[in-house]
Amino acid sequence: HFQQHAPGAVEVARRLKAYHPESVVLVGGLTATRFHEEIIREYPFIDAVIRGEAEKPFLHFMQAFDARGKITATPNLTCRENGGIKVAALMPASTDIDEFNPVRLDLMVPETSVFTPGVPPRWSLEVCRGCSFTCNICGGSAYTYKNYLDMPKPAMRSPENIIQDIRHLNQQGIRFIGLYQDPRLGGESYWRKLMTLLRDEKLEIDRISLDLLSPADEDFIRAVAETRRPVIFHICPDTGSDTVRAALGRHYTNDELLKTVALSHRYGIPVTSFFSVGLAGETRASIEETKQLWKKLMELDEKALANGNLGNMSQDI
Repeated sequence: HFQQHAPGAVEVARRLKAYHPESVVLVGGLTATRFHEEIIREYPFIDAVIRGEAEKPFLHFMQAFDARGKITATPNLTCRENGGIKVAALMPASTDIDEFNPVRLDLMVPETSVFTPGVPPRWSLEVCRGCSFTCNICGGSAYTYKNYLDMPKPAMRSPENIIQDIRHLNQQGIRFIGLYQDPRLGGESYWRKLMTLLRDEKLEIDRISLDLLSPADEDFIRAVAETRRPVIFHICPDTGSDTVRAALGRHYTNDELLKTVALSHRYGIPVTSFFSVGLAGETRASIEETKQLWKKLMELDEKALANGNLGNMSQDI
């Protein structure tokens, strides 16, 4: 959903086709799904777009290509056909993502190619696919999933399968793990079950990160802390201006953000915050508000570190 990366992806596709003209170049993802016809029309070095979810459609594509030796309009595919653009129908969207296996890193050649050299290996797991929020700034919002992937609500991965995924990662030497997407999207019973399993199951975790799509209350933060795992929260306020943030579709205030950070620190959980520049509605005054919010966040971090609230978990933030 980070559409600002699209130009780089297009340039990689251009170079792949230039160096390997016999290759078949496919692209996918949320941005490609939204602009699929434009991509096929404007970029001749891209052969096809897989729209929406890709696991099953990509398998159908490969099976058809192996059988016929050419690109055919398999499900979810947008491609060139008879001088025009063919848009195949979408397969039914997932209602959960338990059938997929996201940890078969042994299928990578070489297996270590997905890791950054010189640091412990890390891997991210989907808590869910989709979103319940309609942030205007985000290409992966509830609006996008409903209108372009026919997914009216998030498709969750069960807590039990997430725990099994972590076990499989441990067997491959991975103990730095990110849980992508806010587990609160699955409701209170979901996140409580996940936190209970994280606490009770025998797992090897050097660091586990959790996304917060909005400020968290003390019940949630306490439950996370009670897992007794080295957790870090990630939240994306994007700006220090409440007005600009509301225009982005993120309806919480600086005070609510600061309260979440302070509560998290009280329970020994560090918090990282993501900001952007060049946002719609930004002014010199709103950028100054962002600078002031940075200052307050840094003061909270410095206080927590000085008091020893974060212990060793401040490393690698």
